[in-house]
Amino acid sequence: MKKKAYGGKDTGRRRNYQSPGIPDKAELIQKAKQKGIPVISEIEFAARYTRAKLIGITGSNGKTTTTLLTARTTCSKMPV
Repeated sequence: MKKKAYGGKDTGRRRNYQSPGIPDKAELIQKAKQKGIPVISEIEFAARYTRAKLIGITGSNGKTTTTLLTARTTCSKMPV
């Protein structure tokens, strides 16, 4: 089996991880999808490897304010 740069073995499986800043219309993403290569977000990838409860806050405006308000309303009720 061919060795990968990160030290893992090449299983023949392919997957692309899409940063939130890369639009779905990007050529790389479209080509991967056309070839049947799964494309998942880096957030989805990370979420697969945690047992923690997650709250996702996304968008172009207001994330800092929303995060602050969410933390204040949940942290007092949730164990750390």
